[in-house]
Amino acid sequence: MPLDQQRLTKSFVFGVLNKQNQKEMNIQNIKNKGFGLIEIMVSTAVISTLFLSIFLFYQKALIVEQKSTAFIQTNLLLEEGVDVAKLFRDDSWQNKILTLATSTPYYLNFTGTTWEATTTEILIDPVFDRTVVFEDVFRDANDTISDVGTYATGTLKLTVQVDWLNRGTTFSRSIQTYVSDIFDN
Repeated sequence: MPLDQQRLTKSFVFGVLNKQNQKEMNIQNIKNKGFGLIEIMVSTAVISTLFLSIFLFYQKALIVEQKSTAFIQTNLLLEEGVDVAKLFRDDSWQNKILTLATSTPYYLNFTGTTWEATTTEILIDPVFDRTVVFEDVFRDANDTISDVGTYATGTLKLTVQVDWLNRGTTFSRSIQTYVSDIFDN
């Protein structure tokens, strides 16, 4: 074969091969571009799921924190209610406690210098509703506190209750104890 014909054949063969290689490369590029798009979609879904999980965890943690804070505040308000009743007892059993009607809910109000019991509703931190109730106490023949028996002079049952609303649910906690006129005043 003459030299020119050999060159022409080689260039034709290489040209055809080059065109085939280019077509194969174009097909591979298209496949790779599709694969890259799928990788981007999968990684976006994974990252979105991660962020959603973090957000939901944070939201649940806030709810738990709010509930636990409310329970702590409630316990402190219950203790304070008992302490105020003891202050009433210490100050004057006759004037501070016996003047209150038994089985009637009272709200505690701090006037800046002293505490007072009132039937007017007072909300604490516009969330908590605290009531104090004094009830008569009876003793049986063995001098044990019971539901029926002889009226126990100088002793009253104290119930302090705190109610509050959290996320549409009303919660309530109470504590009961007895207060006695130990100072005979």
